[in-house]
Amino acid sequence: MSQFCIYCGSENLDGAKFCKNCGKELYQENTTNEDNQNSVKQELGFTWWNVWAWLGLILGNLMILGAFADIPNAMGMVWGFIIVNTILNILILRYNKYAFLIATILSLNPLYWIINGIYLKNRWCDPKVNNGVRC
Repeated sequence: MSQFCIYCGSENLDGAKFCKNCGKELYQENTTNEDNQNSVKQELGFTWWNVWAWLGLILGNLMILGAFADIPNAMGMVWGFIIVNTILNILILRYNKYAFLIATILSLNPLYWIINGIYLKNRWCDPKVNNGVRC
């Protein structure tokens, strides 16, 4: 029996609890079964997850600042929106599925609701967003 990391796919020593490559928790796999080894490499990607968070963090904060730039007495409200947006997007970068859901709803864009809803539905039980546990 060998252990394969579900995140990076690297093989680890028997009895190890954490991956030597990425530090995540390991699970047992049988090395003679090639289908099981291939399943490790076919995990869902999180590219859009990271792109969504970085766009929200950078462009979202700039858009908030630009939207209220003409209102002289709104700077307190602007900083409140920027703080909330920043916290949500940092949590998204840390793979928090609830922050991803809240940020999607707060976008007030039905197209993002559909795209991110499908994207999040497919990843809701992924161990990466559930602290290493598959639901």
